[in-house]
Amino acid sequence: MSLDPELRAWQEGWKAGSKPVTGDTADIRAEAARQESRLRLRFAAEAVVALLLLIGSFVVAWIDRRAEMICWAGYVWVATLMASAFSVWNWQTLWKASATSVSDFTALYRSRALASIRAATTGIWLLGIQVGVVIVWFATDLAGRRIRVSKFAEAMALLVLLTLIIGFGLIRLRAKAMQELRRIGSDGE
Repeated sequence: MSLDPELRAWQEGWKAGSKPVTGDTADIRAEAARQESRLRLRFAAEAVVALLLLIGSFVVAWIDRRAEMICWAGYVWVATLMASAFSVWNWQTLWKASATSVSDFTALYRSRALASIRAATTGIWLLGIQVGVVIVWFATDLAGRRIRVSKFAEAMALLVLLTLIIGFGLIRLRAKAMQELRRIGSDGE
């Protein structure tokens, strides 16, 4: 039976006085602080990338005012804003007050690891959707003879390279978060 995360955190906090938490107290606090720093840096990088995508797509659509480019810019804006809203919601544990007890740090560490897993999983799905849109877009341009075969091949090679880099990064993020969950003895729910 899977327990509600809040109920589980309450139960862990209640049991903390009678059952010692695995791992050294200083190690858990230090690792939670390192984790928070890494996540805050990652969140800031996500915000910068989102801002660059919004500004860049606006500039491109402003310069090239074809309906196709305006539609593309609109798609970028909607996708970026949705991904940013998810990111703010998903990383809400970064904005909570710092924990004081070891069990609080352990619960916070666990919730941040779960947020990393959600972020990586969502990122993989969004990457797949983005790749699908780009392939359809370029294939349509190739079929309509708006781009040459050589440019299509270059675009597809770049797409494959970027997809591999981003995809492996997301898979690595998910694996690291799963390892963090195993480290604190969690079942990863």
